[in-house]
Amino acid sequence: MKIKRFSYENKATGWKLAPMEFGDFNLLVGVSGVGKSKILRAILDLKQIANGESLDGVAWDITFTVDEDEHEYHWQGEFAPTGTGDITKYLDKDYKAKHPSKIVKEYLSLNGTEIIRRDKTNIYFYGKKQPLKLSATKSVIALSDDESVMPVRTSFNQIIRNDLTSMVPEMFTSLFSMQFYGLLIQYRTLESIKNSDLPIYFRLALAYKNKLDVFSEIKKYFINMFPHVEDLKLDYLSGRNLQLEPHLAKFPFLQLKEKGVNSWIISDISEGMLKALIQIGCVYLCATGTVILIDEFENGLGVNCIDAVADLLTERRDLQFIITSHHPYIISGIPMKNWKIVTRQQGIVTVHEAQEFKRLSALKLDPFIQLINLPEYAEGVKAE
Repeated sequence: MKIKRFSYENKATGWKLAPMEFGDFNLLVGVSGVGKSKILRAILDLKQIANGESLDGVAWDITFTVDEDEHEYHWQGEFAPTGTGDITKYLDKDYKAKHPSKIVKEYLSLNGTEIIRRDKTNIYFYGKKQPLKLSATKSVIALSDDESVMPVRTSFNQIIRNDLTSMVPEMFTSLFSMQFYGLLIQYRTLESIKNSDLPIYFRLALAYKNKLDVFSEIKKYFINMFPHVEDLKLDYLSGRNLQLEPHLAKFPFLQLKEKGVNSWIISDISEGMLKALIQIGCVYLCATGTVILIDEFENGLGVNCIDAVADLLTERRDLQFIITSHHPYIISGIPMKNWKIVTRQQGIVTVHEAQEFKRLSALKLDPFIQLINLPEYAEGVKAE
């Protein structure tokens, strides 16, 4: 999957993203509070919708390609607002299940040919009116097994949010220990791991435990980034480590061996090292067509590895990256052609291509200095 164009509106909150374009590698830049992270969350909202979620008052319009750009899909839709601003809507975890929003309209085309057209009262497949048997609160994408519709759901399930909170599972549960034991049997090949929807941490562990060559490549890249590391594994604990938590016997823990240190390090691994490993694993263990969202790319990464990880990400032309950053080092190191400059006026977010501002490339200054002196950037959030 590759997202080409996207617009989004949440009528329940008044937040709107004007139509924007995406390339292979996209760096969202802008002042804090302008809406960069919300753009990533809006894309993840569509993944939820494609899997049957009902989202209050959300409208969207997205164009994307699959199968190496051979098939271009255009998907539009809208859910009706529930009309309530009551705080219980946010406090009650079961509110969405009790009060699902209904589909107002939906449209899907493939290479310009209409597949689905839907409104409050009618559904058309390939131009033919269908009986109203589908759920009024779920997208047709989530409900249909049509051979032209199923790739849409599959494509949206290739979108992943790549950060520590979403990639590292709840490690200390007996349930996850049992889950991994089953996964180890199910996912034995590199292809099967790449095409799974598993967290990157699990993919790394499966590559290690199945002794796949790709893990050696990942380890080599990681050690080049952290030369004081001698070895790396994701393996089961043993001995005294299991006396307090015996159910963890079958859970793969990340373990490092540093030069000059006899024991393996388990609990003292830095967040930066873990995040670097997750990013490296993502590049090596994601299937072609994966869309990878990274919010605040620099968080946890030291200056010593920012360059190496950024270079690695830009090398994978068969993946699409959409990342946000405030870090001068990252912004200056990524070509301006990949910048998406985000601005907001009241509730409307607009994304600009760097090429729109000819004075950027004309100035003989550090790219980040040029950016922060751009009026549109400096005045990123306007009240009116």
